[in-house]
Amino acid sequence: MLAHSFTEDQRTFYLVMKKLWRKYLKEPKVLSSYHMKTTMFWVSEKTGKDGWKTDQYGYRFIDFFNQLIKFLQEEDVPNFFTPANNMISHVPKTDIREVLQKVRDIRQKPLLHLTNLSVPSNTFNII
Repeated sequence: MLAHSFTEDQRTFYLVMKKLWRKYLKEPKVLSSYHMKTTMFWVSEKTGKDGWKTDQYGYRFIDFFNQLIKFLQEEDVPNFFTPANNMISHVPKTDIREVLQKVRDIRQKPLLHLTNLSVPSNTFNII
């Protein structure tokens, strides 16, 4: 499985993204942990493995949430293995817009959201 090829730093990053999903994005049911992993795959493809050192987590956080915002704005989360498969095509647009606003809020106020997860803010070097 592709996730098994993640570096330790990528796995750590993904676990934080999954915690954010669990706390803030689980309802309404638009995104699943698989959507978060798929976003991670897309960002990883653009970034490469060298871009996932802990001192670059802040940049990857921005990349990750920018990608997720783009997917939600386009109302299309393409499956990584079959990009023509929109994994949210069945979701009501009102729910997508609600989650999009939550994702934007996380992107705009990362320290607030990370602190509420008990993730040290210096982990992501976000000012």
